[in-house]
Amino acid sequence: MKPTPPVKNSVGRPLEFDKEEAIQSAMEKFWEKGYVATSLRDLLDCMGISRGSFYHAFQSKEDLFALCMNRHLTVMIAELRSLLEHSPSGRAFFETVFLNTASDLRPRSSFIMNSVRELASENPQLLPVAHRALEEYSNVLSDAVAIGKSDGSIKATTATKSLGYYLVSALSGLKSLVQLGMPASELSQISKAAMMALEH
Repeated sequence: MKPTPPVKNSVGRPLEFDKEEAIQSAMEKFWEKGYVATSLRDLLDCMGISRGSFYHAFQSKEDLFALCMNRHLTVMIAELRSLLEHSPSGRAFFETVFLNTASDLRPRSSFIMNSVRELASENPQLLPVAHRALEEYSNVLSDAVAIGKSDGSIKATTATKSLGYYLVSALSGLKSLVQLGMPASELSQISKAAMMALEH
């Protein structure tokens, strides 16, 4: 991958920071603190840039958040699509996803679901950004359900789209329980209970 060229300001002079690295740092901060609690100072400090460079490159906190959500979504969807492509069945895909979530060594709650909950009440003009991310996440899981129904590994009669949304919710809840330090044995049982939705 070629390195990102320096960002230029309005008169063409390079700004001395890597825009992609700055977006990654900002995403981590938004994920840690939430959109509302993350101040401009928080962003400037974690990105290592000046206020002037910030506004030249990103225009606003809202625009930067949208870029961060898109970055998170792009990476997550690519990973899920790759896993789905290489899974022997639809059910096997979900078994891997639940296992990976329950055994995550760096447990964090869902950036997408956290943002949906927060923005619904605190910043509704940004809610479409989070809703789009939620929709794309759900689409991958719905596609996996459809594949499982086709290959016979998923017996559920629940509507495919509805089951996709349910599994988004189940995985989000599992992430939160992992973050709280719930024992592995309990997480395993919870994962099995969620997977039962694929049977009915």
